[in-house]
Amino acid sequence: MCCVLYFVCNAIANELAS
Repeated sequence: MCCVLYFVCNAIANELAS
């Protein structure tokens, strides 16, 4: 996914996947 802010990217990816 991402490097440091993986939790932030996870939230964004969750929105895109949802």
